[in-house]
Amino acid sequence: MAGVELVRVLRGAVPFCIGNVNDTYRGMVLCRDGTQRHGVIKDLNVQQLVNELLATVLGRELGLPVPEGYLGFVPKGELGVNKVELNDGSGHLVFVSGDVGTPNLAQQITNHGQFVETILIHLLRKWQKLGDLYAFDAWIANTDRHRGNILIDGPNSIWLIDHGHAFTGPTWLPNDLDPATEYRHRLQEWMTDNLTATEKNDRGKEAGIFATRIAAMGVAKAVEESKAEFLLSPQAANAVVDFLMRRVQHVPSEAKRALGVPVLVS
Repeated sequence: MAGVELVRVLRGAVPFCIGNVNDTYRGMVLCRDGTQRHGVIKDLNVQQLVNELLATVLGRELGLPVPEGYLGFVPKGELGVNKVELNDGSGHLVFVSGDVGTPNLAQQITNHGQFVETILIHLLRKWQKLGDLYAFDAWIANTDRHRGNILIDGPNSIWLIDHGHAFTGPTWLPNDLDPATEYRHRLQEWMTDNLTATEKNDRGKEAGIFATRIAAMGVAKAVEESKAEFLLSPQAANAVVDFLMRRVQHVPSEAKRALGVPVLVS
């Protein structure tokens, strides 16, 4: 299982805004092997930082197209970030997502209108991992998969980003993590109605198959590899592990609910 690497955010990062709520920058980071990489740098609170890091590890381990993620260190006084400060006062921690250079769906709709929206929605309808995505978002209780959180630039260039509102939301506490709760599934609000009845059923079946892969995940290992244990209290870390392990059984039904597919009650 690939873990999250700690990287140094280099000087010169530039702020940008395309509807993002948190302070966001584009810049370079320095990796342990001495290489420099382009990244999207986000100043997040602790819960959102954990959400991004853990969702990145889980998604990539499951074969979903989530950009590589990093835990970034910003020295004190640089960039103006202020959310997660290190205890020694030397700087702050931020989330860094590999910059894949692909525009998001919402941005393209705004810039090019309904014709482009029709084309891109069609690409998503035919995307072989759409059922997996319904299952994944149901599993991690991602409440914010809106059009801006899918990057798309062709059938082979689809990326899943911005998981800060996963695990029930951006300010969750251990008691919020109820594995049996029906959390908001944003794909239901803008994607599901674009699918035919046959497509909905097929994606529901795929979500059920994907849930068996989820069940085989080493959740505790993923929490460790994401560095979430470094950022969370032991109680919160244990609550996340317990939530993910117990929620697996609800993934097929929650994915089908979001797809508008009848769920058989035994």
